[in-house]
Amino acid sequence: MSGIPRTESIQRMEQDGTMDRRRRELREWFAEHPQDGPADAVKTFGYTFADHMLAVADSIWMDMRRDRRASLALIRGGEEDPTVRLSRFRAQYPHIPVRPLSHAGPWQAEIPEEGSQTFMTSYELRTLLDRLAGLGYTLDDGEAAMTPGPSEAPDAGGGHTTSSDH
Repeated sequence: MSGIPRTESIQRMEQDGTMDRRRRELREWFAEHPQDGPADAVKTFGYTFADHMLAVADSIWMDMRRDRRASLALIRGGEEDPTVRLSRFRAQYPHIPVRPLSHAGPWQAEIPEEGSQTFMTSYELRTLLDRLAGLGYTLDDGEAAMTPGPSEAPDAGGGHTTSSDH
């Protein structure tokens, strides 16, 4: 692949099925080596474009860990992992961005409304999702808020309403 630009080479690998085969290999490898991480997998296979494959492996590894944690939580009868709940929320309500405001800071939801938007902020993702459920943004399975939050409505002036738990 020398002489071909890197991006073009990776695109060709996507088109010819090489990347799909590599993704399958990585999933199988992670299933057999749950204690190892993405760098271990990429090193084991000796992939070309190792930095690109590390990003791919990291994404697969994180998805598999999240899925495993969610299964364990449900098996133990515990609450669903909030990151899994967030994924479900984002799939059902793509028009409501939920994001962390900083690396270790609070989470914020931006609820669009006619002519304005409402911002809800919480230091815990679980609490923010509970509060959104309390406003009627429940998940398809009818999951209600674990701890119902206060009813919050936009201000009468049509501006921004901010709600926070800190």
